[in-house]
Parts: sequence; structure tokens; C-alpha cells
Amino acid sequence: NKYKASIKPVQIASYYIHPEWIEIKENLTNIIINPALAFGSGHHESTSSCIELIDEFVKEKDRVLDVGTGSGILGICASKKGAKVDICDTDELALKSAKENFLLNSSVYEDAWVGSANSATKKYDVVIANIIADIIIIINRDLKKVVDKRGYLILSGIIDKYFDKVKERFSDFELVKYIEKGEWHTMMLKKRDMLKQMNLLTWTVLMLLPSL
Repeated sequence: NKYKASIKPVQIASYYIHPEWIEIKENLTNIIINPALAFGSGHHESTSSCIELIDEFVKEKDRVLDVGTGSGILGICASKKGAKVDICDTDELALKSAKENFLLNSSVYEDAWVGSANSATKKYDVVIANIIADIIIIINRDLKKVVDKRGYLILSGIIDKYFDKVKERFSDFELVKYIEKGEWHTMMLKKRDMLKQMNLLTWTVLMLLPSL
């Protein structure tokens, strides 16, 4: 009972995240996450920042990929918005935990696999990677490949000293929104419209021609 009393619920944007022994809150989207080995209860700064962005940007019928899903909390949040969610994690036990949490919350995922973004077979409107900066940098190409044109990429789990390095590695994406909580950084990036970029470049060249 003392242990249960130590586990506190948390409200993030329109979500109320709590273990199953805590009563639900009306007028909020309730999500049950029981304490477990898999990362993601909503209390960590990187997790809460991602949830805020999901609440603001994810829309009904969006295709969402949660990379390094952990407890599945971010995928569940997206599913509650009506998104079509895929989840993956390199840790088989974490993926098992995520599947159980989806079931506990009466949420649905479309596909789930042990692995990372490089095993995805389609492109997504929103790709979420709340992992650590080193891994984000290593798999940056895989993450970029699965973002659909005009799609979004949420990157989190980035501490101060790695922020500039990650930002530089994703300089081909546009920074839409940025959240900083303590030493933790979260970025909402948008895939640049290459046709728009080319048209802008062509216009710039045409404007410069008379002076050449």
C-alpha cells in the first residue's frame, strides 16, 4: 500500500496518465500505465514533451510510428487521437509490455516488431523517436526514410551536450517546435517540401541573372 501511494498520476495536455488503482478523471483522456521495467510512465521530461506534441499535432487517421516504444505510452497517446499506430523496440520484453499496455487501454496498434525504423515497410505522417541522442544520430537515415513527404519527426531523449549535434544531423528538416525541460530537449521537425525548395532556388537564380 505504501508503494502504491508513492506512484503519482500525471496530467499532460489532455491526457491523464495513472496506474490502474487510481481513479479516472472525467473530461480527460485517461491512460493506464502500471509501473514496470519498460520506460515510459509520463513523468520523465522527454516523455511528457513528446505527449504534448502528440496532443497538438497528431490527427485522426495519421499514420504514426513509435520507434523505441518502451511501455507503449506514446503510441497509445497517438492511438487515442484516432491515429493508425505501428510500434517497434529492439528490446523484446519492452515490446511485450507495450502490447499489454495497448490491450489494457483498449487501444489498437496495426503492426509491431522487434527492431527499429529500418524494418518499417511504409512511410508515416508522424515518426516518434524518444530514445537517446547517440542512437538517434546513428539511425538518423532510417528515421528520415520512413517520414512521408510533408510528414513530421519528433525527436526526444536529447540532453544538453548533444542537442546541437542532433540538430545539425537533421538540418535537412525544418524545426517546427522545440521544448526544453531541464537538461532534456525535444524537437518537432517537418520534412521540407523539396519542390518548394527547388522553385525557390530557381526563382533566386532568375532574379540574379540580370546582374550577371
